[in-house]
Amino acid sequence: MSVDERAVLQARRLSALAGRLAETSAFYRDRLAGAGIEPGATVGLDDLGGLPFTTKADLWGHYRSY
Repeated sequence: MSVDERAVLQARRLSALAGRLAETSAFYRDRLAGAGIEPGATVGLDDLGGLPFTTKADLWGHYRSY
């Protein structure tokens, strides 16, 4: 796979991941919206620097025991 083909694949998968997170999780929908990414938005590799990261404190704060 060429570098360009790999970049296209990675961008497509990143965009799909952001879409799934925004559709299925209120937590990530809010976090992505705070970064200016709405559900259905195309997210590319150049957008990586602006994406929110999940911290350990985020996980602790949203942990649910079943």
